[in-house]
Order: sequence, then C-alpha cells, then structure tokens
Amino acid sequence: MSTYVWAPPETRGQQSVCGLSSVLWSRAYRTLLSSIALTFWSLCSVPGELLLDTGALVSLLDRSQHRHRVFADFFQSWQQEVATTEAVLTEATHLLARVSGGSVACLDFVLSGGAVLVPTSAATLRRARELMVQYADCPMDFADSTLVVLAEDLKTNIVLTTDRRDFSVYRIGGRKRFEIPI
Repeated sequence: MSTYVWAPPETRGQQSVCGLSSVLWSRAYRTLLSSIALTFWSLCSVPGELLLDTGALVSLLDRSQHRHRVFADFFQSWQQEVATTEAVLTEATHLLARVSGGSVACLDFVLSGGAVLVPTSAATLRRARELMVQYADCPMDFADSTLVVLAEDLKTNIVLTTDRRDFSVYRIGGRKRFEIPI
C-alpha cells in the first residue's frame, strides 16, 4: 500500500489510493504549464496564490503524517495556483526518502503540476541570505527564506505550512504577515 497521494498520469481522473482525487493534478498541470518561470523569480509570471512549505508537502504526500488528511482535504479544495521553491523540494524529497517511493512521488507531484517549481537566481539567493541574517534568532532556514523571497516577488502572503511559529514571525517586505490557512 502506498503512503503518498500522488497518482500517475494514467490514473488521472480516478480516485487515488488515499481517496484524494487526481483530477486536481491534471487541472493544475494544464493550467500551470504555460506559467512556469524562466530563471528569475522577479521576471516570472507565476500567479502563485499559495506557497507550499516543506512540512505541508510532506504531510500532503505521506499518509503516516498525523495531519495528512487535513492537508489533503485543504489541497483538494484549493482552486488557485500553488508555487514552491527548489529548496522546499530538496528538503521534502530528503524527508520522504524514509518512505518507500516517497522521494520519487514528491518529484512526480511537482512534475505532474501539483505545484509550480520556481527556480532560484543569484538575486534571490542574496535576498534569502539577507533574510537568514535578519531572522537569525529564529533561526530561519534556507527553504523558509526562499519562500519569503517568493512571497515578496509574487505579492502573495498565503503559505501552507506546518511551521506556524516561524511563519508567524516572518514578514513579507518587512511588514506584511503571512496567512496560514490551516
């Protein structure tokens, strides 16, 4: 039995193992393919309404996580675009490596359109570094800093995360609070 929710392309439109409809993945794939970023976040046209953090991605894909159903239900009902960063994907694939097929399922989730993967540039690395220094007392990790930079660039403040404590402290552009929907 599989412990993640991603469904392969040949089963899109059918119920997945854990009951999350794969229709969402195929809809996201069609909608977001044309909006994938070039190379710089500030130049991209990704309308990232919802930012996806590591803990939420792991909880979404791994049914053994205690909040899996909450995240799966929320994600299934979400109708806007979802964006994440390379750092989040790296962390999530590492954490899901303990689950049979988990790392590959994480990559497949992004490849099938579950979230737009926004690439990193030198400018975003510099800004991420500034944020890590600014929030050193938290401390802010690299994945979190890339999501804050992405929020600044995409003008969104909604993040799906299990890390309420830190995202309640972080500010977008130094002022705006994150909204954590669940």
